[in-house]
Amino acid sequence: MESAQPRIVDADWGRAQDLSKVTSIREYTLFRGHAMEKQIAVVSYWLGIVCALLTIVFRALAAIGIWPNLVPAEGAPISYYTFLRGGVLLFLVSIASRQVSEWHTGKS
Repeated sequence: MESAQPRIVDADWGRAQDLSKVTSIREYTLFRGHAMEKQIAVVSYWLGIVCALLTIVFRALAAIGIWPNLVPAEGAPISYYTFLRGGVLLFLVSIASRQVSEWHTGKS
C-alpha cells in the first residue's frame, strides 16, 4: 500500500501542493540567493580594489602637487578621500555578503 504524500492546502485559492515540491522550491530559492550573494561579494571586492588603487594614485598626485579636477562643477569636489571611503564601504559589503552566504549554506 502506498503511503499518501503530505499535502498543503492553500487557504486563499484552495489549491493543494505536495510538500516535496515545496521543499525543492525552497532549496532552489536558497541556492539562487546563495549564488547572488557570492556575486555581490566578488563584484564589491573588485570595485573596492579599484577604489583603493584610485586612492593611491590620487594621493600620490596630491603629494607631488597635482590636483586633478574631476568635477568642474562648484560645490561637489571629488578627492582621494572620496575613493577611500567608497573602497572601505565596498570591502565591508563584500565581507558582509560573503558571511551571509556562508550562514545560508551552514558553513560558518
